[in-house]
Amino acid sequence: MVEISLDITKQLDNSDLEQPLSQAVDDVADQLAASITGDFDFVVKHGSSDKAVQKLIIMVNFMLETIRQAINDKDAQKRRELENLVADLQSAMLFKDQFLATMSHELRTPLNAIIGFSGMGLAEDYPEEIEHLFERIRVNALRQLSLINDILDISRINAKRLEILSVRVALHELIKGWHTDFQKQARDKNLDFKLELDSSLPLEITHDPDRLTQIANNLLTNAFKFTEKGSIKLSTKRVDDKTWTFTVSDTGSGIPETWQHVIFDEFRQVDGTSARKHGGAGLGLSIVQKLCLLMGGSIRLESKVGEGSTFIVTLPLYTQSAH
Repeated sequence: MVEISLDITKQLDNSDLEQPLSQAVDDVADQLAASITGDFDFVVKHGSSDKAVQKLIIMVNFMLETIRQAINDKDAQKRRELENLVADLQSAMLFKDQFLATMSHELRTPLNAIIGFSGMGLAEDYPEEIEHLFERIRVNALRQLSLINDILDISRINAKRLEILSVRVALHELIKGWHTDFQKQARDKNLDFKLELDSSLPLEITHDPDRLTQIANNLLTNAFKFTEKGSIKLSTKRVDDKTWTFTVSDTGSGIPETWQHVIFDEFRQVDGTSARKHGGAGLGLSIVQKLCLLMGGSIRLESKVGEGSTFIVTLPLYTQSAH
């Protein structure tokens, strides 16, 4: 605490006792006005033996202490109000996530029925225009189901209700399956889709194959969305006995540097044009990052506008011998 010393003893030599006190009051007021910084965290000291001046200084210090206490009480009240507000917001967010998780599950059931019936329609020998209608129903229902699945997943993750499994995974076969699943898209867009599989990776690991596939599918789907010409590569690497990576790189449009630090945020898309053209809710990369963290790993991005993007997923290498 700052101490302010007031030199007012020189005023007490005057035979008029009211004058020194009056001057002392002026001195106190002037020096306080010059010294106050807004926090009132100081006390006034003096060198006077005059009882009236001493009483004045005691009253000033009492006033300052009262002000400090009032400020502290107000700050404490503000802190309590803020803490209560944060608690209410957290409770509301949890309720929202639980609600979305429940509703998303309810919405999936009728969509699965629509997809199933449209598939049955495509299996019948209908005129071409009818088959086209069934196909449009099926494609749009699948798109809606994908969006609902994303909302369900992000809600379950945020509500801490998503379970990561630990089962035996045929790693090489799983990765080859990712490559096979996107071959048709590569042919349709005339893109060179390469697979580089590190032979030093164990044939079997302990992990969650569905979540690994979800991460890969999201990254590959984005790569094919934003790559109109050139190539896409899926590569894997054994870093050491405890870590491995898989990487999805493309020669697409790339991501501006100003967007790279928020690209993994929920509901983020680089711009409205790409959102209208390619669709999606902007949840895919956020889900990928959250899944990587839940699985004990991480993801990072390297990208240049006009040259393409590379997403590197780093994960623990859990083998059977490690359990």
